Amino acid sequence: MVTFPQEIIDLFVDFTPLKADLKSLSLAHRSFLRRSRYHLFSTIRFIHGANNSPLNYKSTSFFKVRNEGLALPKYLTSFRSTITQNPLIVSSVRTLSLFTGYTTLETDDFPEDLPFTKLHSLQVRFARHLDLTDVLKTQKWRVPPLIRLIQTNPSLQHLAIDACSLEPSSWDTLFSNIASLKQLHTLVLRSAVTVTSEDGDYEAQRSLSLPATPLTTKPSLRKLYVACNDPELKRVAISLPHYFTITQLNVLALQCSSSGWSGQEAVLMNCGNRLVSLSIGVEFWRNNAINVLVGAPAFSNLSHLQLTFEACSELKIMANWLIKERIPLRLLHLTCEKHSMIAHEIRTVDNVLLNLVTSIPSLQLIAAYVIMYEELANTKDLADILPQTFGTGKLKYRPMMKWWEV
Repeated sequence: MVTFPQEIIDLFVDFTPLKADLKSLSLAHRSFLRRSRYHLFSTIRFIHGANNSPLNYKSTSFFKVRNEGLALPKYLTSFRSTITQNPLIVSSVRTLSLFTGYTTLETDDFPEDLPFTKLHSLQVRFARHLDLTDVLKTQKWRVPPLIRLIQTNPSLQHLAIDACSLEPSSWDTLFSNIASLKQLHTLVLRSAVTVTSEDGDYEAQRSLSLPATPLTTKPSLRKLYVACNDPELKRVAISLPHYFTITQLNVLALQCSSSGWSGQEAVLMNCGNRLVSLSIGVEFWRNNAINVLVGAPAFSNLSHLQLTFEACSELKIMANWLIKERIPLRLLHLTCEKHSMIAHEIRTVDNVLLNLVTSIPSLQLIAAYVIMYEELANTKDLADILPQTFGTGKLKYRPMMKWWEV
């Protein structure tokens, strides 16, 4: 074999995209092994129980559990045995996802004392319970292993917590440990619920538990994704600044599953004016809901806006706000359902988008993700639905950019 410098061999492996080819390289010669392993085991995903979360990582390794009937402790025993024989695997893992059972709570259903210490991304899905008994079990069996994993991975940059119900004191403990991650720049919170110890009425809680003394040093978040009901979202907005600096946010995504908008407004009012990318979505729209943007601070640096909408009136308000505030938008992404609008509303949408193109010179692209009677529209459909905007050459078909999924 011709001898090449190791740096050249590593570059060759870096530009090998297919997992099967990486496996072949790892077996071909020892000079390929370390770098191939670095990519093959970069992401490990544990799935135990039903997986119905929209926040998913793709696993690059063969360590992946999908069978609900397979006991997780037995799987972990096999996994630990494997990595004991090959400790370099552990140092290769940079992204870890843990998906535990959504409804069951057992003492041994959450992996403890995992040996990873070089994680950059961590995503954990608990089980959302409003029953206090189950919440107490979560706090006893699942939160401590997560905190230990956070403490042993000080280089974490991306953290996602999905479907988690805790008492205020446990949220305080968890957030205080997360706030110790000085390199953390992305936080994803989905269905983060506060449950009181009185009667399980989590909506009666005004905010997450706050530390008696504000933290002196806090990580400065660059990306924040929050998805939950409106009262929960408002509590998150009140509590987050006590643990993290959010005035430096560059990217923000808000997904709300109720008709209230006070939560979105609370987040936008606290995030500062440095936003470059903003995504807003809600399942049940009401008239003038987009007014939350109108009352928010002027986002003079906003170049990317993603909006999920159903009502034509919401799009008009948003467009007027963009034009009036002279937002230097470059990319506008719209997700909507065509069957929720009648013919004259579709024509109005076309006129509104055409006005945006002519009024905002910086606008380079309008990406549309249109659902037509439970089927996705293609480029030809867009030409028929929105002919004027399509004729400008700036309207394209493109799915939403879900940066929070890594």
